[in-house]
Amino acid sequence: MLFQKIFTRALHSTRQLYAGTGGAGGLEKSALAALRKKTGYTFANCKKALEKHNNDIGLAEKWLHEQAQSLGWTKATKLADRATAQGLIGVLIRGNRGAMVELNCETDFVARNDTFKRFVDHVAGMCLHYTDLTDFDGDLWKLGFDADALKNLRTEEGRTLG
Repeated sequence: MLFQKIFTRALHSTRQLYAGTGGAGGLEKSALAALRKKTGYTFANCKKALEKHNNDIGLAEKWLHEQAQSLGWTKATKLADRATAQGLIGVLIRGNRGAMVELNCETDFVARNDTFKRFVDHVAGMCLHYTDLTDFDGDLWKLGFDADALKNLRTEEGRTLG
């Protein structure tokens, strides 16, 4: 008798779990998997986006990106007052021109990260390329780039960071 109650309860709760994940009007698993793979957002956020937009992957993806931006901006404003005392200085020389960049971060763990090091190299290359695009008179330049200017800086291949 006890076994029957446990089995019935487990079967009933499992059936409820899977009732909303397929079929007409429910969430399509293939759409969920595709959206998750395409965007890289969490399972819960992808599920919420698909439910909100009736399994339309395009609308769900757009909504996810909007949510990520708005949440990211909120987080960025919270972090604006934090000190960035760590970082790296990157130097790149080509011919008679060179670029030196300083990129700061909050922790030394980030500064030692290979991705951050590649980013410093990339920014130094972009700054050196910037001098090729302008009339350079041989004097030293000191340029400060805010986040927007850095996002719009073009590489030799024509790509941007933003």
